[in-house]
Amino acid sequence: MQDEDEVNGSRTIDWTWLFACAVITGLASFLRFFALEMRPLHHDEGVNGHFLTSLFNDGIYKYDPANYHSPTLY
Repeated sequence: MQDEDEVNGSRTIDWTWLFACAVITGLASFLRFFALEMRPLHHDEGVNGHFLTSLFNDGIYKYDPANYHSPTLY
Protein backbone atom coordinates (compact mmCIF):
# COMPACT_ATOMS: atom_id res chain seq x y z
CA MET A 1 0.00 0.00 0.00
CA GLN A 2 1.34 3.41 -0.93
CA ASP A 3 1.72 6.30 1.43
CA GLU A 4 -0.94 9.02 1.11
CA ASP A 5 1.70 11.66 0.25
CA GLU A 6 3.04 9.51 -2.59
CA VAL A 7 -0.47 9.06 -4.00
CA ASN A 8 -1.16 12.82 -3.96
CA GLY A 9 2.25 13.61 -5.45
CA SER A 10 3.34 15.87 -2.58
CA ARG A 11 6.52 15.39 -0.61
CA THR A 12 6.91 15.86 3.09
CA ILE A 13 9.98 17.68 4.34
CA ASP A 14 12.28 15.57 6.44
CA TRP A 15 13.38 18.16 9.02
CA THR A 16 15.83 15.75 10.60
CA TRP A 17 17.68 15.38 7.30
CA LEU A 18 17.73 19.16 6.71
CA PHE A 19 18.92 19.81 10.26
CA ALA A 20 21.71 17.22 9.91
CA CYS A 21 22.81 18.78 6.61
CA ALA A 22 22.84 22.25 8.17
CA VAL A 23 24.89 21.04 11.15
CA ILE A 24 27.41 19.26 8.93
CA THR A 25 27.73 22.29 6.63
CA GLY A 26 28.11 24.64 9.58
CA LEU A 27 30.74 22.45 11.23
CA ALA A 28 32.66 22.06 7.97
CA SER A 29 32.60 25.83 7.41
CA PHE A 30 33.79 26.50 10.95
CA LEU A 31 36.65 24.01 10.67
CA ARG A 32 37.64 25.38 7.27
CA PHE A 33 37.81 29.03 8.32
CA PHE A 34 38.94 28.69 11.94
CA ALA A 35 42.52 29.96 12.49
CA LEU A 36 43.32 30.46 8.80
CA GLU A 37 46.48 32.34 9.72
CA MET A 38 47.94 29.14 11.18
CA ARG A 39 47.60 27.15 7.96
CA PRO A 40 50.66 26.67 5.76
CA LEU A 41 50.68 28.00 2.23
CA HIS A 42 50.02 25.73 -0.70
CA HIS A 43 53.31 24.62 -2.30
CA ASP A 44 52.81 26.92 -5.30
CA GLU A 45 51.99 29.87 -3.04
CA GLY A 46 55.09 29.17 -0.96
CA VAL A 47 57.36 29.07 -4.00
CA ASN A 48 55.91 32.29 -5.40
CA GLY A 49 56.12 33.92 -1.98
CA HIS A 50 59.82 33.02 -1.83
CA PHE A 51 60.48 34.54 -5.27
CA LEU A 52 58.49 37.68 -4.43
CA THR A 53 60.27 38.10 -1.07
CA SER A 54 63.62 37.79 -2.82
CA LEU A 55 62.54 40.40 -5.35
CA PHE A 56 61.38 42.74 -2.57
CA ASN A 57 64.53 42.30 -0.43
CA ASP A 58 67.14 42.33 -3.22
CA GLY A 59 65.34 44.49 -5.77
CA ILE A 60 66.46 42.19 -8.58
CA TYR A 61 64.38 39.77 -10.58
CA LYS A 62 65.92 37.35 -13.02
CA TYR A 63 63.43 35.46 -15.15
CA ASP A 64 63.98 31.73 -15.21
CA PRO A 65 61.89 29.98 -17.88
CA ALA A 66 62.02 26.78 -15.81
CA ASN A 67 59.79 28.40 -13.16
CA TYR A 68 56.07 27.84 -12.99
CA HIS A 69 54.77 31.20 -14.25
CA SER A 70 55.69 33.94 -16.66
CA PRO A 71 57.56 37.07 -15.51
CA THR A 72 54.33 39.09 -15.55
CA LEU A 73 53.25 37.39 -12.30
CA TYR A 74 55.66 39.57 -10.35
